[in-house]
Amino acid sequence: MSTMKKLYKSHLPTCIYLFANGKPAYFIQGKYATDIETEVTALDAEVAYGHPHIYIDAAETEIDTKYVDPMEALREKIIADYKAQEAAAINPARDMGSTESVVAGKLKGIASSANVNMMASGSTSGATSAAG
Repeated sequence: MSTMKKLYKSHLPTCIYLFANGKPAYFIQGKYATDIETEVTALDAEVAYGHPHIYIDAAETEIDTKYVDPMEALREKIIADYKAQEAAAINPARDMGSTESVVAGKLKGIASSANVNMMASGSTSGATSAAG
């Protein structure tokens, strides 16, 4: 079960803020999420005072607890990307061309495997017998 936590961000990628009780708030990848009321009050006050590094992003004020772990967020992104690629690969509207027409066009003039080396090397001697 997931719940929402208030999200605080730091302009620094890694930052440690110490609360009045001595507990550290570790900003990992510039983010720290909490639902503890005393921590929310203290960090809101720091933002209101104009802390030079800690702020609240108006576009992302809360975060689901299942995304607090950076690895979980990355895992979700990888799965979503895989599902999108899989859907594109099986899309019936995706036209990849006709294999038969491509192969038939490339092998024109080659009657047997004995003629492949001759045709590949650019030699035209004996090519009439291969085409006939």
